[in-house]
Amino acid sequence: MTCSASDSEKIVINCGGIRHETYRSTLKTLPGTRLSWLTEPDAYSNFDYDPKSDEFFFDRHPATFAFILNYYRTGKLHCPNDVCGPLFEEELAFWGIDETDVEACCWMNYRQHRDAEEALDSFETPEPDAPEDDPALTGGADGDLKRLCMQEDGRRATWWEVWQPKMWALFEDPYSSKYARVSGQTGV
Repeated sequence: MTCSASDSEKIVINCGGIRHETYRSTLKTLPGTRLSWLTEPDAYSNFDYDPKSDEFFFDRHPATFAFILNYYRTGKLHCPNDVCGPLFEEELAFWGIDETDVEACCWMNYRQHRDAEEALDSFETPEPDAPEDDPALTGGADGDLKRLCMQEDGRRATWWEVWQPKMWALFEDPYSSKYARVSGQTGV
């Protein structure tokens, strides 16, 4: 069997056990990325290349790779719905693709994990510095109780007693935080 010019232009990438075949010219569409480096003459020695199967192997998430390769083919980077944001973010970093290239239609899905992390962090933000006459600084009982999440009768506050005012503010007062404004806009 003879090898035609178009066959030598093809390249096989095995990602997580799934074989993908594409053209070298396709991989050159995004210079400076890991896949574009496969088109370099020294790629066979720099990557896991199997001469018997004539393929490059990457032990990466195979489902996300299909979206990565499609980006090279179409110029549009979409985010899979069934893959969590941090995983896709990690894959983009590995392949050398800028996350800002994610299409607008997928951006909310992609950013969803970061927005959730930021919302959770807002519940854990430290209290502002107390003024000099704060009873907690001078050893007053009320300040110490509040700081230790204790009730006036000396018992420990329940989870609900601690978080109830914060949760109510989140959903009822749109000016209590930026997350309250977002939840008020979405009709949650």
